[in-house]
Amino acid sequence: MLKRLAQGLFRGGTIKSKGPVKKGRRTGLLPNSWDISQREKAIQEIKLTSSLEINLETIKEITDDSLDVGVRRFKIGIDYAEGAVVYIDGMVDSRAVEELIENLTIEVFKVRANLTEKRAIYDTAKETLIPQKDVREVHDFAGLWDGVAAGGTALLIDGVNRALTVETRGWNTRAVEEPDSETSLRGPREGFVESLRTNTSLIRRRIRTAHLRIKSLTIGTLTKTEVAYAYIKGLASDQLVEEVHFRLQKIDIDGVLESGYLEEYIEDTPLDPVPPNGED
Repeated sequence: MLKRLAQGLFRGGTIKSKGPVKKGRRTGLLPNSWDISQREKAIQEIKLTSSLEINLETIKEITDDSLDVGVRRFKIGIDYAEGAVVYIDGMVDSRAVEELIENLTIEVFKVRANLTEKRAIYDTAKETLIPQKDVREVHDFAGLWDGVAAGGTALLIDGVNRALTVETRGWNTRAVEEPDSETSLRGPREGFVESLRTNTSLIRRRIRTAHLRIKSLTIGTLTKTEVAYAYIKGLASDQLVEEVHFRLQKIDIDGVLESGYLEEYIEDTPLDPVPPNGED
């Protein structure tokens, strides 16, 4: 199942429109019309700045507020400097992230450091508050995202034009197994489970580009089921993505217990006895 989904993300598709198509938002760094090659090349040239606001806005712009990209802001010390951590939900150990933030907000008082200069705070975090074997310094967005996509957490501090990526990978759930209905001889022997965050992390571990976007919405008047869809910006057709979102939004049903419920509502020919993909 995971292999087939990944293959679908890497190829285009067509769908008959049943609703209006919204115009894509044109960003300052990455124009909406750019394809995946142009986007990947542009990311390699984006440097981190000394402004925390600009750095976070850049991350927000590139990831488009993807469902699983988490950003937490906090004050270092009492009011010495503002910091933020960036991570992917489902790929990090939440306790490790909490300990990182605690070290920067509480433990910072226990070390002798000049807390009046933001660069001094950064150096203290790098050399004292974070284990050396778990930290790496980066100067651009590409390096930051490489660390985050691997299950790490990126630390940014206002006034410093670089970031620290910290090893925090980890997840607690039942083991993922190869689906009985979709065996693979050469591909990864992993299948989706009941946890949405585990499933999104499985996709992220296979497709680590920052342009992989995961969006969600709630369907089912009684079950209130969280439903997510994924696509690669610059590779998937904007019209197709908008149409999928439109069709999902239009679904009016009491409950969603499995994916088959949604398939009947979003396919072009729901009454066709033969599935369009040729499967039973």
